[in-house]
Amino acid sequence: MPANDPGADRLLVSQCQAGNPAAWEQLHARLRERGHDVLPKRLKQDALKMDELIQDTLTALFREKGALAAAYRAADSLDEFLNFLLHRAAKHYYREWDRRRRREVLLPDSELAKLPAAEALPGIEPDLVERLLQSLTPAERRYFEWARLPKQEAPPCPFRNVYARVLKHRIKKKLRRLLSGD
Repeated sequence: MPANDPGADRLLVSQCQAGNPAAWEQLHARLRERGHDVLPKRLKQDALKMDELIQDTLTALFREKGALAAAYRAADSLDEFLNFLLHRAAKHYYREWDRRRRREVLLPDSELAKLPAAEALPGIEPDLVERLLQSLTPAERRYFEWARLPKQEAPPCPFRNVYARVLKHRIKKKLRRLLSGD
């Protein structure tokens, strides 16, 4: 069946509702085609999630066969409807990703200051500590080295307060990414 033919699209949707496996394969092919067109623009660096989002969208359509017909009737074409579903899936993916990030807890400064001593944080492997140190910029490393000094021996902070907070936040962010495996 040709794409963008309203009659063929209606027939495809009705066959999917009837449970025709060949129609579902054809819908999956159309969804993959639309996904490879739409999702790389939406996901940018997360393009590896593309196949997962396409599969999740197809699964949702299969579970809710009535929603397929009802939502399709509201769209101008099947391709536009599939584009809408894929955009929505990408939006939900980023919302969930943001929620996970907000729930993550940054290490307190006292824990961060102890980090280079691998024995100070028994749950962190020495190679992870080394990767963190390698990922720091020269300014972050300088701030990190300063923060590790005992308060009595530490000279004044080599950075202004605002920039020091930015550096501390960036170090914590890098550590969080390393701990979460990103």
